[in-house]
Amino acid sequence: MDTERKILGLDLEPTEEEKERVKKLFLEKTQGKAKIILMSHTGSRAFGWSSKNYDFDIHGYFHYPKWFDYVHAGEDGYDLNMWSLGHLINMELQYKHGTTIANMGNPFYIDKDFPYDELLDLVTPDFFSLDEADMELYHFTKYYFPRQALHCYRAILVPLYFLRKRKFVLNIYKIADELGLTLKGIYLCRDAYIGELKRNLTKDERDSIVFELTHLRGVFENELKSHVERFDQQKYEKFCNKLREIYGEDL
Repeated sequence: MDTERKILGLDLEPTEEEKERVKKLFLEKTQGKAKIILMSHTGSRAFGWSSKNYDFDIHGYFHYPKWFDYVHAGEDGYDLNMWSLGHLINMELQYKHGTTIANMGNPFYIDKDFPYDELLDLVTPDFFSLDEADMELYHFTKYYFPRQALHCYRAILVPLYFLRKRKFVLNIYKIADELGLTLKGIYLCRDAYIGELKRNLTKDERDSIVFELTHLRGVFENELKSHVERFDQQKYEKFCNKLREIYGEDL
């Protein structure tokens, strides 16, 4: 349908000028002492349910000797959240934080020495679960906010795409299109949430979205069960050692 083609054609990614602005913001915040490792565009613009007046959500990694955790920087139009490589090693990978890794899956900058493909190779099905989708679906069935439903679609579609394609795509409309999924709810919710005329969902629309999400949840659950691979501790340790060789033993 025309609405689907129109939404698929939206370009809400940052321009080259906007990418440079984000880098400058971070370097100013860290007084030029930190090295940018990766920057990824995420948030509602990257997920596809936004418009050009929304800000840019940027997540990424940096290396700053002896700085373990986190840096936030922002200004009007930009929200930047960066974590140290130590955080990647000791938190995201060790505890299998799939959603955090997924948010790094739309990179516009990767340090030339950073083994990004090896990072993705560490991600196994046990990085993902039904928990986030179930939480968002619960809140949608209770309050019927279209944004909750959109996040439920995201919590299912992003890992589902990764499990089938071994790469991340964050835009749920592109995912549905590439996987051949007919999902009317993603268009109904976007129209209600951010369309030209914001509106409430009708009862019939709400019921159809709950039905569609429940079915999609089952597809995701079956996909998770179909994979037997599990986190490879030896491969993880090899990756960590490689990062220490590249960026320093203080990680």
